[in-house]
Amino acid sequence: MKDSLVTLRALEPDDVDYLYAWENDPEIWRVSATLAPFSRHSLLEYIADSLTKDVFEMHQVRLIIVENLSHKPVGAIDLYDVSVPDMRASVGISINAVERRRNGLATSALRLLSEYAFDILGLHQLHARIAVGNEASRRLFAKCGFSESGILRQWHRTPDGWEDQVEMQLIN
Repeated sequence: MKDSLVTLRALEPDDVDYLYAWENDPEIWRVSATLAPFSRHSLLEYIADSLTKDVFEMHQVRLIIVENLSHKPVGAIDLYDVSVPDMRASVGISINAVERRRNGLATSALRLLSEYAFDILGLHQLHARIAVGNEASRRLFAKCGFSESGILRQWHRTPDGWEDQVEMQLIN
């Protein structure tokens, strides 16, 4: 999947170092609900599974976001909690190369993922839960057609207490 800014590609074994750095960044733990570091071994097993099982078997798919200009990975985008009976999935995205944020890369990636989810996988709906205060993510999802459908009160526990989250949906 590709547009003028990014290419979304499957995980490769060579991605283990990127994933290791990204998944073990405590800044990302705040939004990913990660509680402990990942080992290289567990990430290699995850990559191996992703190469042999499809999204409906794993109930998730992670794609690497590659910036076309530099040909370098800048982040990842996920479909997770894929519900086959309801034909919906949650979406998560992270541009981990901080200097590459706010350049349209996330918008391109989210639009490509949405097309893939609807046109290839046949999903009916995508949704995301975003911290109420995360204005950048809320704008990103809104720009890509997602609408706010509700507030989940005290949904996510943080080191500072409880945080409300916005539920955003995109229905095909």
